[in-house]
Amino acid sequence: MRHDQRVPSPSAVRLDLPADDRERLTSLACGDDAVALRAQIVLHAAAGVGNTAIAEALGISRPTVACWRRRYAEGGLAGLGDRARAGRRPRLDDRAIVTATLEPPPRMLRATHWSARLLARQLGVGHSTVARAWQAYGVRPHGTQTYRFATSPELVGHVADVIGIALAPDARILALRVHPSRGRDRHVRREAALATGMGPIEMYVALRTALDLPAAHDQQPAADLGRFLQVVERAHLTAEQRGPTLALVVADPATLERPEVAPWVAAHPRIARHHAPGLAAWLDLVEVCLTLVEHPATQRGADGCVPELDELLRSVAHDGGGLSTPFVWTSRIRALR
Repeated sequence: MRHDQRVPSPSAVRLDLPADDRERLTSLACGDDAVALRAQIVLHAAAGVGNTAIAEALGISRPTVACWRRRYAEGGLAGLGDRARAGRRPRLDDRAIVTATLEPPPRMLRATHWSARLLARQLGVGHSTVARAWQAYGVRPHGTQTYRFATSPELVGHVADVIGIALAPDARILALRVHPSRGRDRHVRREAALATGMGPIEMYVALRTALDLPAAHDQQPAADLGRFLQVVERAHLTAEQRGPTLALVVADPATLERPEVAPWVAAHPRIARHHAPGLAAWLDLVEVCLTLVEHPATQRGADGCVPELDELLRSVAHDGGGLSTPFVWTSRIRALR
């Protein structure tokens, strides 16, 4: 690995690497995951490269370099691992269970939807494990490819796409395209099969860019929730219309009564409105909806990004994640053929 030989900045302390650590870091740096990037940061720092130069060489932000440099100095190799996010409940394969729930039971089982015991036998786990996973995410099967979500009023339907999200200190909005519960409607299955599953990765790229370049993000115009809903509406109408509903899910029902939001909501009485019982439940619903939307892409062999995206969203939702202005994202939906 080549290292920049420029003199380090006065604030960047040169790292001294034990021989074993250097060998291990060199091996890790050959990968293509987040840990590989962290290993490269440490190796550059050990070579005497300053934080700004490392950030330029690796295409990341200077705070990111400083963070992982400090984490290694404080905790060694163990410090380069992921820490549990505040407010996130520990789960054992809950996301894998929910993803498996998406797939309808094999025809040989002669069942139209999963029960906790039936899915548990299929996965080789205890039925209480399946039940806890469903409860943790607030989702349970309701017929073929349709789900009930723990919101008020209850959200029942097949989530076709995530088309927008707004994260402000006092407002959290998730915009969904949802097919109402209609059993084995052919168009629901057809649209699910044609879905790209690219919404989550597009959201991840946008959020990762905002976090890595906070100065550029902060220079953008302040988020206007009324304007956000107008863009969401256009994205919804861009898709081929076969009966889907635009649904807004908020963490606090008062969000829909805000001065910049209430007029738009009043002008669109057919828009479904739901609220989750608190921020934690709302974040869980965001995660499971992203999982359902990403599923077509992962079935085709694409790498999923929802776990990493979920961690970033939780960080931003709880404490801003280092952003001083709200994060707003809207999908670019393409008409289905």
